[in-house]
Amino acid sequence: MAGPDELNRLSCMRCKERKVRCNRVMPQCGRCSLQDLECVYPVRAKRRTTRCLIDPALSPSSGPALTAILDRLQRLEAQNATSTSSINPCTPSSIPGNASSSSSPCASTIINGRDSCVTTPHNPRQEMDAMTVLKDAVDRIQEMRRRAFGSAVITDSIAIPTDMAKTWVESG
Repeated sequence: MAGPDELNRLSCMRCKERKVRCNRVMPQCGRCSLQDLECVYPVRAKRRTTRCLIDPALSPSSGPALTAILDRLQRLEAQNATSTSSINPCTPSSIPGNASSSSSPCASTIINGRDSCVTTPHNPRQEMDAMTVLKDAVDRIQEMRRRAFGSAVITDSIAIPTDMAKTWVESG
């Protein structure tokens, strides 16, 4: 073996095929030299970077999807609010002495500074539809965020509160 010969970074093709150790001496490795065979070294291909630096949830292509989700959610909330208030209107006279009692079908609460009516669900399917749509929207947003980051980066599951998801979708 020659002293001034340089070493290749990769094993030659013949040693790789036979799955034996190659001494990587250029222009011909020791094994190919002993057997008087042609020694061919592969060219090292550069790795492609596949990391996306921009969050796809913020990209222009996701805007229409998020807008459609938000529109549908708002329609369902409005539909649910009108159907709930028309089925069981809440008036101060309909509230028994203790508003927090569990036997009360209707309890008055203050939400966002307004007096609102909280009723027991009369149409669970309609409420389920609204919850399903909201959960689907949150799941889609989480999936978009997961795709933006490498799997090695994500170690815990992402939990986005529904209020935060609504605010985020509205601001986007």
